[in-house]
Amino acid sequence: MGIIRLTLLTSVLIWLALMYFGRDEGLPERVIGREPTAPVATPDPTTEPAPTADTAPESEPEPDAAVVDESPDPFTPEPGSALADAIGAAIEEATPEPDPAPEPEPTPEPVPDPAPEPEPERDQVLYVTGTTVNVRSGPSTVYDAITSLQGGAAVVDLGNAGEGWRMIRLETGETGYMSGDFLSPDAP
Repeated sequence: MGIIRLTLLTSVLIWLALMYFGRDEGLPERVIGREPTAPVATPDPTTEPAPTADTAPESEPEPDAAVVDESPDPFTPEPGSALADAIGAAIEEATPEPDPAPEPEPTPEPVPDPAPEPEPERDQVLYVTGTTVNVRSGPSTVYDAITSLQGGAAVVDLGNAGEGWRMIRLETGETGYMSGDFLSPDAP
């Protein structure tokens, strides 16, 4: 029963909010982003009936004769008037003159820098300092041990693996991780 009351109360509150906030008072006439619709022209009722076949004029103009309208165009100013001069000056002022095209500068051919010859990278050899140390598959003790090395075994240092661990390469070519606490650059 409580869920029905809650549903009805929520519905009434939503309806009241929509009634209050859904009013059109104070809104602008023109909605932003929409073009106003053009007024539709309605024809004026004519008092004269449209000509039909019975009331058609007796004499029809010849189809080859051109009809010339002698009335001046009301939107074209007369040449020499102040309005025509102002329009001509505005058009001439608004028309940009073309800039002369600049001559392209010759682009110098890029000279390739001689690449320095890479020095052969010397692998740093580290030695195991513990009695027996595990080589792991990742840089933490949570990773499985791949193998174990005896004290004094030589490995190639491949770099820091973070948090005190080093990535190493064994004599067999296999790579793994060992704690840096058990490695030293000094031979035993």
